[in-house]
Amino acid sequence: MKNFTLLCALFILSCPVIANAIPTTTSFSVTVTDSIHKVPLPLARVELRRGKKLIAGRVTNTVGKADFRDIEEGWYSLTVRYVSYGVFHDSLLIDASHTSMNVALIEEEHQDIVVSTSTMPSISSVNPLTSNQTFESET
Repeated sequence: MKNFTLLCALFILSCPVIANAIPTTTSFSVTVTDSIHKVPLPLARVELRRGKKLIAGRVTNTVGKADFRDIEEGWYSLTVRYVSYGVFHDSLLIDASHTSMNVALIEEEHQDIVVSTSTMPSISSVNPLTSNQTFESET
């Protein structure tokens, strides 16, 4: 009986230690909009990192919102990317009193891109002994 009482007492005393060892998690959301037109930006890539380690990544929905669930409380680096907009970087604290963030991305100046092609001559044969290639234009 003494062993059972001792075991119960140890369990009760260790409960606060076990409770403190379990990290507290929360939900966090990011809303991404255009800085000038204030319209939501769907399909923006949102990343949460600790150091160089990617903790979670999401893509914004049609109203520009990315939801993260079960995020351990603490400091993170937030990165938001969207085509033809500048990349947003910031560090932030996620906890029970910091559960959302609004990010307004700045559109970058558009530059003209020229795409051109060229054709390479077709290989008509390869000599297996010398590995020499004979092109159609040489025959």
